[in-house]
Amino acid sequence: SNFKKKSITVKTSKNVYIWDDDKLLKFNKKTSFFENFFQSEKTPLEIECREFIKNVNMVKKDFSNAENALKVLYVLQKFRLLK
Repeated sequence: SNFKKKSITVKTSKNVYIWDDDKLLKFNKKTSFFENFFQSEKTPLEIECREFIKNVNMVKKDFSNAENALKVLYVLQKFRLLK
């Protein structure tokens, strides 16, 4: 399919939610329809890139020593495992 859609339904004891790509919908019992509960303003890639930059910036700027190089590799590995 040329169109890819990712969604998940979550049912709690009080509510039903549908996460549909970048939107979170909540079931309204009064109207019997799902209503927009939250919609992300940023793309997942933008969020991931900002988080990556934030984590790399937490490491000292001196990348010449082995300890700091290992910290950078640890951050990169952490992001790789989250995919």
